[in-house]
Amino acid sequence: MNSKSPDGRLLINLGGGRQSVEWPHHISIDKIKSDKVSIVWDLENGLPKIRIDVDSMDLSYESKIFKDNTVDEFLCKHVLEHIRNLLQLMDEMWDALKPEGILRIMVPSAHHTEAAFSDPTHVRAFTEKTFNYWTHATLAA
Repeated sequence: MNSKSPDGRLLINLGGGRQSVEWPHHISIDKIKSDKVSIVWDLENGLPKIRIDVDSMDLSYESKIFKDNTVDEFLCKHVLEHIRNLLQLMDEMWDALKPEGILRIMVPSAHHTEAAFSDPTHVRAFTEKTFNYWTHATLAA
Protein backbone atom coordinates (compact mmCIF):
# COMPACT_ATOMS: atom_id res chain seq x y z
CA MET A 1 0.00 0.00 0.00
CA ASN A 2 2.12 2.89 -1.28
CA SER A 3 -0.61 5.42 -1.98
CA LYS A 4 0.08 8.61 -0.05
CA SER A 5 -1.16 12.19 -0.11
CA PRO A 6 0.76 14.80 -2.14
CA ASP A 7 2.65 15.80 1.02
CA GLY A 8 3.65 12.17 1.67
CA ARG A 9 1.26 11.43 4.54
CA LEU A 10 -0.70 8.17 4.75
CA LEU A 11 -4.37 9.12 5.16
CA ILE A 12 -7.09 6.47 5.57
CA ASN A 13 -10.86 7.01 5.24
CA LEU A 14 -12.77 4.17 6.92
CA GLY A 15 -16.32 3.57 5.70
CA GLY A 16 -16.33 6.60 3.41
CA GLY A 17 -18.12 4.91 0.53
CA ARG A 18 -19.66 7.33 -1.92
CA GLN A 19 -18.57 10.30 0.21
CA SER A 20 -14.92 9.39 -0.35
CA VAL A 21 -14.80 11.99 -3.10
CA GLU A 22 -14.86 14.62 -0.31
CA TRP A 23 -11.47 13.32 0.90
CA PRO A 24 -9.48 12.80 -2.34
CA HIS A 25 -6.09 12.25 -0.67
CA HIS A 26 -7.35 9.48 1.63
CA ILE A 27 -7.29 5.79 0.84
CA SER A 28 -10.94 4.79 1.13
CA ILE A 29 -11.93 1.47 2.76
CA ASP A 30 -15.56 0.36 2.69
CA LYS A 31 -17.49 -2.91 2.55
CA ILE A 32 -19.57 -1.69 -0.38
CA LYS A 33 -17.74 -1.67 -3.71
CA SER A 34 -17.76 1.61 -5.59
CA ASP A 35 -15.44 3.46 -7.94
CA LYS A 36 -14.54 5.76 -5.01
CA VAL A 37 -13.49 2.88 -2.72
CA SER A 38 -9.83 1.82 -2.83
CA ILE A 39 -10.16 -1.33 -0.69
CA VAL A 40 -13.35 -3.36 -0.29
CA TRP A 41 -13.33 -4.71 3.27
CA ASP A 42 -15.80 -5.24 6.13
CA LEU A 43 -14.48 -3.31 9.13
CA GLU A 44 -16.22 -5.81 11.44
CA ASN A 45 -13.05 -7.84 10.77
CA GLY A 46 -10.80 -5.00 11.94
CA LEU A 47 -8.43 -3.29 9.55
CA PRO A 48 -7.79 -5.02 6.21
CA LYS A 49 -5.57 -8.09 6.20
CA ILE A 50 -4.04 -10.12 3.42
CA ARG A 51 -4.13 -13.90 3.45
CA ILE A 52 -0.78 -15.25 2.29
CA ASP A 53 -0.33 -18.91 1.33
CA VAL A 54 3.06 -20.26 2.32
CA ASP A 55 4.59 -22.42 -0.46
CA SER A 56 1.15 -23.67 -1.59
CA MET A 57 0.56 -25.41 1.76
CA ASP A 58 -2.75 -25.26 3.59
CA LEU A 59 -0.99 -23.21 6.23
CA SER A 60 -1.55 -19.52 5.71
CA TYR A 61 -1.47 -16.44 7.86
CA GLU A 62 -2.84 -12.94 7.88
CA SER A 63 -0.62 -9.90 8.09
CA LYS A 64 -1.45 -6.28 8.62
CA ILE A 65 -1.58 -3.92 5.67
CA PHE A 66 -1.01 -1.01 8.03
CA LYS A 67 2.04 -1.69 10.15
CA ASP A 68 2.38 -0.12 13.59
CA ASN A 69 3.17 3.61 13.63
CA THR A 70 2.67 4.12 9.88
CA VAL A 71 -0.67 5.92 9.45
CA ASP A 72 -0.84 9.72 9.72
CA GLU A 73 -4.63 9.94 9.90
CA PHE A 74 -7.71 7.77 10.16
CA LEU A 75 -10.98 9.43 9.19
CA CYS A 76 -14.09 7.71 10.58
CA LYS A 77 -17.06 9.77 9.43
CA HIS A 78 -20.34 8.18 10.51
CA VAL A 79 -19.06 4.60 10.44
CA LEU A 80 -18.19 3.61 14.03
CA GLU A 81 -21.85 3.58 15.11
CA HIS A 82 -22.30 0.66 12.67
CA ILE A 83 -19.37 -1.46 13.98
CA ARG A 84 -20.14 -4.24 16.49
CA ASN A 85 -16.47 -5.14 16.90
CA LEU A 86 -15.47 -1.59 17.87
CA LEU A 87 -12.83 -2.48 20.47
CA GLN A 88 -10.77 -4.52 18.00
CA LEU A 89 -10.98 -1.83 15.32
CA MET A 90 -10.03 0.96 17.74
CA ASP A 91 -7.07 -1.08 19.04
CA GLU A 92 -5.83 -1.73 15.51
CA MET A 93 -6.17 1.94 14.55
CA TRP A 94 -4.31 2.96 17.71
CA ASP A 95 -1.45 0.58 16.83
CA ALA A 96 -1.28 1.74 13.21
CA LEU A 97 -1.32 5.47 14.02
CA LYS A 98 1.97 7.31 14.28
CA PRO A 99 2.56 8.85 17.72
CA GLU A 100 1.58 12.26 16.32
CA GLY A 101 -1.19 10.76 14.15
CA ILE A 102 -4.77 11.97 14.09
CA LEU A 103 -7.87 9.86 14.67
CA ARG A 104 -10.71 11.99 13.26
CA ILE A 105 -14.10 10.61 14.41
CA MET A 106 -17.58 11.89 13.62
CA VAL A 107 -20.57 10.00 15.08
CA PRO A 108 -24.15 10.96 15.93
CA SER A 109 -24.64 12.01 19.54
CA ALA A 110 -26.84 9.84 21.76
CA HIS A 111 -28.28 13.13 23.06
CA HIS A 112 -29.86 13.65 19.63
CA THR A 113 -32.08 10.58 19.67
CA GLU A 114 -33.36 10.90 16.11
CA ALA A 115 -29.82 10.96 14.67
CA ALA A 116 -28.52 8.26 17.00
CA PHE A 117 -31.41 5.81 17.04
CA SER A 118 -33.54 6.28 13.93
CA ASP A 119 -31.14 4.32 11.72
CA PRO A 120 -31.71 0.58 12.38
CA THR A 121 -28.16 -0.20 11.22
CA HIS A 122 -26.68 1.70 14.20
CA VAL A 123 -25.46 -0.80 16.79
CA ARG A 124 -24.33 1.73 19.42
CA ALA A 125 -24.71 5.33 20.49
CA PHE A 126 -22.00 7.73 21.61
CA THR A 127 -21.80 10.58 24.09
CA GLU A 128 -18.96 12.99 24.77
CA LYS A 129 -17.79 10.53 27.47
CA THR A 130 -17.64 7.41 25.27
CA PHE A 131 -14.12 8.04 24.06
CA ASN A 132 -12.83 8.55 27.61
CA TYR A 133 -12.54 4.76 27.60
CA TRP A 134 -9.40 5.12 25.48
CA THR A 135 -7.67 7.75 27.60
CA HIS A 136 -4.56 6.96 29.61
CA ALA A 137 -6.36 7.58 32.92
CA THR A 138 -9.20 5.15 32.13
CA LEU A 139 -6.96 2.45 30.64
CA ALA A 140 -4.65 2.63 33.66
CA ALA A 141 -7.60 2.03 36.00
